[in-house]
Amino acid sequence: MVFRKDSGKLVKYAQYNNDFSQVNDILDKPLDIPLDLAKLMAPDLRDSSAPRDAYFYAWGILQDQWPEAETTIAQDPMYAHIYALNIIKDRWPEAEPTIAQDPMYAYLYAANVIQGRWPEAEATIASSGFADYYARKVLGLDREQAKHWRKTQT
Repeated sequence: MVFRKDSGKLVKYAQYNNDFSQVNDILDKPLDIPLDLAKLMAPDLRDSSAPRDAYFYAWGILQDQWPEAETTIAQDPMYAHIYALNIIKDRWPEAEPTIAQDPMYAYLYAANVIQGRWPEAEATIASSGFADYYARKVLGLDREQAKHWRKTQT
């Protein structure tokens, strides 16, 4: 259990199990690890083998790349995407095969990291609900062009 001060009182804030496979709020709903909690949990995050924990250690504690954990982070499309976006601040070729398998994170990676077309992920993106977002935001197509682009990808 983790507590925080609220109006001078200690209140329950979060709970987690020892391997950090799940961090929950006091209502037992999944919780992303906020920066202040990440700092408190630093030794456990550093020693965890979960991509989420490795990302939060790099982002919240090191505030820099953590080469020793990149293989772990690269196993999860979401954390690989936000590691590239927030930590590397550039493309991360080693993680791209993983990111390209998830339509949402492939779209977000193309839009926010590459900031342009990502042909290697277009088949995955085109077969998802993110096809129109990709075609319009990343490729700069209008609605009709986006519809045509999607048809040509399948």
